[in-house]
Amino acid sequence: MNIIYFKKHLSAKTILLLLIMINSLSSFANIEQKQYQYDLNSNITQQITAKGDQIDYTYDSLNQLIKVSTSDEDTDVEYGYDSEGRITSLKDATGTDLYQYDTLGRLTSYEQAGVAKFYYFYNELNQLTSFKDPLGNWTNYKYNLDGRLITHYDVNGYNSYEYHETTGLLLRHLRYSVTDTAGSYQLNGYTSYSYDTARRLTKVMQTGKDSEDKATTIYSYDGNGNHTKISRQIPGETESATYEYDGLNRITQVVYTGGSRDGQEESYSYDAGGNRLSKVNHNGTTSYEYSSDNRLLKTTAPQGVTNYVYDGGGNMITKTGPVNTFHYQYNSRNLLIGYQDSNNNVSYLYNGAGHRVAKTVNNVTTRYINHINFGLPQVAFETDDKYVVKRYYSYGLGRTAAYDWGALDKDKSQYYLYDRPGRNVTATEDSLGKTRNRYKYGSFGENFSSQESYSNDFRYTGEQTESDTGLIYLRARYYDPEIGRFISRDPFSGYMSVPESQNMYAYAHNNPLKFVDPSGECVETLWDAANVIYDIGKISYGYLNNNQHAVSSGYSDLGADLFALAIPGLPAGVTKVLNATKRVNSPARDAAKDQFRKESKGLKLKTIRTGRDGSGKIVGVGTTTRKGPTYRPKGDGSYSVGRPKKVKHYRPDGDGYTVNNR
Repeated sequence: MNIIYFKKHLSAKTILLLLIMINSLSSFANIEQKQYQYDLNSNITQQITAKGDQIDYTYDSLNQLIKVSTSDEDTDVEYGYDSEGRITSLKDATGTDLYQYDTLGRLTSYEQAGVAKFYYFYNELNQLTSFKDPLGNWTNYKYNLDGRLITHYDVNGYNSYEYHETTGLLLRHLRYSVTDTAGSYQLNGYTSYSYDTARRLTKVMQTGKDSEDKATTIYSYDGNGNHTKISRQIPGETESATYEYDGLNRITQVVYTGGSRDGQEESYSYDAGGNRLSKVNHNGTTSYEYSSDNRLLKTTAPQGVTNYVYDGGGNMITKTGPVNTFHYQYNSRNLLIGYQDSNNNVSYLYNGAGHRVAKTVNNVTTRYINHINFGLPQVAFETDDKYVVKRYYSYGLGRTAAYDWGALDKDKSQYYLYDRPGRNVTATEDSLGKTRNRYKYGSFGENFSSQESYSNDFRYTGEQTESDTGLIYLRARYYDPEIGRFISRDPFSGYMSVPESQNMYAYAHNNPLKFVDPSGECVETLWDAANVIYDIGKISYGYLNNNQHAVSSGYSDLGADLFALAIPGLPAGVTKVLNATKRVNSPARDAAKDQFRKESKGLKLKTIRTGRDGSGKIVGVGTTTRKGPTYRPKGDGSYSVGRPKKVKHYRPDGDGYTVNNR
């Protein structure tokens, strides 16, 4: 399977059982010890964290979580529900978020903290066709018959997407900017994609206004799907990097040829727990020392020694280097809320859903208005402390553009160019197709070089890079590319059957060329991340997923879906929140395929389609060879086996799904 360890597809009951088992196995030093109290309905009512923080949970007569009280009052949360059990309100220290749904359970409006409201509209296949933002602007989406996004346009630009008619793979993305004529757009560039017979991306060509705005990237792979060579050509420079791996597919060797890194080499070694032991490059050797629970304690580099200290919850609280000392503070949910060094004083604010809503650097505050209907929360606007919009972001198949609001001229807009869909921002261009920014990264996301004429925070893996802290914000946690690991523990304790998932700090299994972790909780392959991060009402469902048909699932549980992975610190026993993550996407399909292969002795599975019926229950139809059984994934992670069946149609109707067989 391409995607692994997708925690949000475990039911709350299963996770709770795992937690009870894990907490009883105190010999596992890397498991954060917690204490729980339960009511007669098996709901967790109190939690004492490893740091000693007390968290209390209150439920209504339907066992729905209605309040979370913490030792820091600013993280208290209250929940409201409708008669269908969907979350309609979330009250916290930042204000009250409100959610409304239609009769099919689809989210029709979202209001953040009483200051910004979005309206959402869908077609009969439950695909998002348009939304209205708090500024009154409309964004529109259109799809082909296979459910793939083909156009996306808003007040500031237009994007179109072309796919292979047989494989369904993305072939071209065309970018248009607004002209001075109302309703008129001009082409300012496009990106084309090529693939090998295994449907792996082999070539990305970016074309802008002139020849100096072009870029080409070529990829090679080994039998395990690891990148063995990446070559990138931009005007005046061609650079290649070759990669080697150990038996666990971890990067061990990098050699650069051409470009500004010509002749440079990097080598890495690891211990059995997935901790980096050494890094050797042109600057010398850096060695790493750890505690028994995988906390980085010390690095020894040519520049000197750096020591690290943690709190009881496994969060890094100080980093003392040869020149400077860095301080970090966290709330009771282990979210980073403060950072200080000799030059910067930074604070962060989150709402009750765990979404970052504000950042203050040296007394200057930026607030974030977030999209919540795109899979993972994405920044819609950046504002000042008074909620005056400063920057506006557009989304199609990924984040496509940023605009400085109130000054929408050609010098105040930028369009993002990626080395691969959903991956690293390598350049930005203006509305005339001229390259404005360029970026180079190390193997683990280190900033090798950046040339900017336009400020931009979204860089490595397309996520927010904190220039003042050097960290990358990945929602549940922050990643430090200089040490190649997170600065706090994974909220999820991993699987005992998967050793590499037991390391609570390692990033992307030490193979960030292949894996990403946009939520800070789930390791994903690049292609699946492209589908999950930018899952705009299922518009990108399967667009790079090996011709899997885009089957639109219902939204009957979306209200709680919004919070299932986004509230760090909530234990699995809080069932009415965590039991909501049962969207059926690529992980469920891959799991069903894997089960089929194991039990059908190699019979080829053609397709497997899943969704929800009108009651919100997960249903599935598998298509196999005529001699093979049909595997249907259930909501609890198990599978039912049916008689051989061919499926002709599988479509949603007002009450659920209609299946016509042939």
